[in-house]
Amino acid sequence: MTWPFENDTSAITKKLAKRNLKADKSRNILIIITIALATCLIMTTTLYFFASQRKSLNDAAGRYQAIINEVDNDTITKLERFSEIATKEQIR
Repeated sequence: MTWPFENDTSAITKKLAKRNLKADKSRNILIIITIALATCLIMTTTLYFFASQRKSLNDAAGRYQAIINEVDNDTITKLERFSEIATKEQIR
């Protein structure tokens, strides 16, 4: 109800409400897109990290290296018979 001394602002109120709902919808869509892109970035970084670790492990496969400490001379002479085991002198 409108009194004689009041202004009728219902049209302006409806117009502002529509604009506000439209702006909220646009803002919500941008927030969803931002969250999706951030999730993709995090997943890509994580997968790249694990893939690089896996690649390093695959590259190292077949290149076994070991050092045997605190071994007596009898064990060393037994190990030198195997062609798969190299001594310091053979490596240099």
